[in-house]
Amino acid sequence: CAQAYYDAFPALLFFDQDTVYSTETLDYISAFYGRNESLAVSYSSVVFNSKSVDDSGNLTDPQAVGDTIKDVRLAINSGSLYFLNNLKKMNWHSTKYFVDCVDYEFNLSSSNHHFKIGEHSATPGFDHCSEQGDTRYKVFGVVLPMRAYRFSRIKDTYCASTKLFWKALVTGNLTYAVEFSKSIHKYL
Repeated sequence: CAQAYYDAFPALLFFDQDTVYSTETLDYISAFYGRNESLAVSYSSVVFNSKSVDDSGNLTDPQAVGDTIKDVRLAINSGSLYFLNNLKKMNWHSTKYFVDCVDYEFNLSSSNHHFKIGEHSATPGFDHCSEQGDTRYKVFGVVLPMRAYRFSRIKDTYCASTKLFWKALVTGNLTYAVEFSKSIHKYL
């Protein structure tokens, strides 16, 4: 992000290595950004995904049509359009949380710097699920995607989440302390 900023780019679009996207996805996000550059005033990022698009490519949520974004507290980084002036004010991403919880630390930092995070859930050609290696399990009648992790990864995520919980408390951000507490328990 810093390199893109110093190369005079106003925004940067980030995808994880296991996120599938198409030219249509890139064109869609580029056009969205062109129509909504003013979001950079109050948002650190907008995360794009396809939560409101079903398997056939049709919208499942009529509210997600157009340029609608929803403010969210916790968002993953993959699919995020970062507004680089705001990231500079936040001192970029923390290198203390690589790789586990770097996205949640970014969410907390955004909040602490009075920036919002938006989510746009009607992005065509966006797929963050098929390359994840999740297996679907039925738990109390609800089908949940889950993934087997090594114990060391679980431990690292738990430790990073606990650090974030304490960081939220120390910075006086009780809302995020509660969010991280819920997230830790859900993860475990």
